[in-house]
Amino acid sequence: MKGLLKGCLFAGLTCIATNLDAQVIQRFYGNTYTNPADFGRTKDLQFAMGAVAVNAHVWYKGQVFGQYGRAVSSENVFPPYFLIAKRLNPKWTLALNISQPILAPIDFPPKSVVAPLAINSDTRAAEFNPLLVYQISDKLSIGAGPTFQDYYKNEISYVDPNIGYVHNNTRGWAAGWDLGLNWAFDQSTFIGLAFFSRMNVPYHGTSAGGFLAFNNTQTKNLPTPATVRMDLTHYFTPKLLGGITVFYTNWSTVQVIRVVNVVPAATNIPVHYKNQIAPAVLTHYDVNDKWGLFGLLALDQTVNTNEGLLIGFPATNDYIAKVGFDYKINKDVKFQLQYGFIWGNAHINHPVGLDATGREPIRVNTLDFRLTYAV
Repeated sequence: MKGLLKGCLFAGLTCIATNLDAQVIQRFYGNTYTNPADFGRTKDLQFAMGAVAVNAHVWYKGQVFGQYGRAVSSENVFPPYFLIAKRLNPKWTLALNISQPILAPIDFPPKSVVAPLAINSDTRAAEFNPLLVYQISDKLSIGAGPTFQDYYKNEISYVDPNIGYVHNNTRGWAAGWDLGLNWAFDQSTFIGLAFFSRMNVPYHGTSAGGFLAFNNTQTKNLPTPATVRMDLTHYFTPKLLGGITVFYTNWSTVQVIRVVNVVPAATNIPVHYKNQIAPAVLTHYDVNDKWGLFGLLALDQTVNTNEGLLIGFPATNDYIAKVGFDYKINKDVKFQLQYGFIWGNAHINHPVGLDATGREPIRVNTLDFRLTYAV
């Protein structure tokens, strides 16, 4: 029973910690991880607002502590995003980028086979990113600015065999910085490079289960690691462009997470993350002066080793496909709509020593809406 108790604790708390990797939607949707230097393309004023409608369907089939069964989670979220940029003079541009970099809800039935490991897992954050861009020359621009992240929701629930229903609720705040540059190699080829700094995120909140309750739950040693973005864009014709984007995230700096003042006891969580690469290829074609078509294929590599691949955090290699169109309402206003499909198959095999084996497919449908005004 002690092993089961420890297993429940590790499973629940690791879900709290590892939801920080739920960036597959945020990298390739909305305006998170935008190269700061991109705003240097603003002519006079640019304003954009949008949202991503997400339906995430996850189901587990296998055994947990000797009990076989199936559990399904289907969640819908609609995170908005917003940006504005203003050219101050021929050299300087000021911008504000607001997004949601973390969004990872999972909600299994409380009496399902997975309840000892995960019922509810929900992490959400908002990011505020003021930026300043300097046009060094006609070919080269550089942008930078601070980043502020508010992790306003970080919840995990599970059923402990001795205590019963356990609920953890924490939140955190972090600050960092972004730096990017854009270089026009020639009239048809453009290169972008951006760096998003590491941010330390101290989580504080509550943990309650049975007769136990803590009002100063803390998660330590859990940063948002540094990320590098590289872009290569080429116009094959005036109407057709192709591009390659690669993200590299330094997750190997996170090996052990410390959680204190938590039901039933403080603990160290061995996660042993590995560095992450997420490449993508994309294309855009202007059908005419009104309509354009878009396509993207991407791979989001998992940070998890087999030890950290949990039912409440089934982050495996995810594959992304997107298609869409844009329509110019007039010379200043453009509407974009993109449909995306994300899929992956997690194989759960005794994570952190737990008696759990099974398969956990992931299927996500998305619709990305954006309205842009640029003059």
